[in-house]
Amino acid sequence: MTTHLATLSSKYQITIPVDILQKLGWKGGQKFSLFLEGNSLIIKSYKDNILTDIHKLTNSYNLPKIKVEEALNQTRSQNQSQKYKYEN
Repeated sequence: MTTHLATLSSKYQITIPVDILQKLGWKGGQKFSLFLEGNSLIIKSYKDNILTDIHKLTNSYNLPKIKVEEALNQTRSQNQSQKYKYEN
């Protein structure tokens, strides 16, 4: 494993080294999921294709977009709490 040093800017931004970006295939404007695990930050590429498809479905059924996002966030929170419940 290669270790890189990064600095948090005054605007709370971190620059990821180019060789890491290239290895992961990450591009500018891409979205990410962030997770705290102890004192570590886990960054994962966020695939929003599913969310886009869900929003298309909600539009076709005239469902409020905010309700779908609330339901997704609630499900994610429940899944996250269950994960920690089983790990402890």
